[in-house]
Amino acid sequence: MNKRNVETLVLVGMAVSMVISWTLLTSIDNTIRQEAMATIATIPIQQTTGNAATNISVQNTTSDTTSLGDPFYKVRTKATSIRVIDVINGPKVEVSFSGNGTIRDSINVTNIGTIWTLPTSGGMIYSEGQGLLTTQQGEMATYIQQAIGQFTPEGRVVFHGSMFFKTLSPTGQLASLDNQMGIYNYESDIAGNAIRQVWEWQ
Repeated sequence: MNKRNVETLVLVGMAVSMVISWTLLTSIDNTIRQEAMATIATIPIQQTTGNAATNISVQNTTSDTTSLGDPFYKVRTKATSIRVIDVINGPKVEVSFSGNGTIRDSINVTNIGTIWTLPTSGGMIYSEGQGLLTTQQGEMATYIQQAIGQFTPEGRVVFHGSMFFKTLSPTGQLASLDNQMGIYNYESDIAGNAIRQVWEWQ
């Protein structure tokens, strides 16, 4: 066997290994997502009244989230921009937001992010997004999110979804968020004032 054939076999072996690894990772990710979304589906859509941001409140869902404990992250945000990014396969709408939150009732963070939403069958809305958390000391963590939701009769929008966090440093106040997955309730009024509560998924 000449050198060229050996190199070819090595490259083919590497490619096969990459495909197998990607398949396994995708399978694990889908399993985790399905388990999380099954839990999310047991939390009922919330409905509240009032228009001001100070009046937005997620109703008590203790009976449905007892097994999850208390939410480890709470945040209030405000939509800062909105645009339509696709009408052929949509309407697909992008919303950017910013706000302030608290992690485990002790760590204050700012939260900026962007999501897009797409209407689906049955009057539901599908959403994906990403964001950045920053502490007062400058520590950072990122997250991606995925959710399903719907409009309430009062014109609010509510979502239930999952979040996956990554930190930019292995130490510090946000270190515990690294590779943390959470499930959340989200509610926004027509002006874009929103609140979110996030529970740990273990």
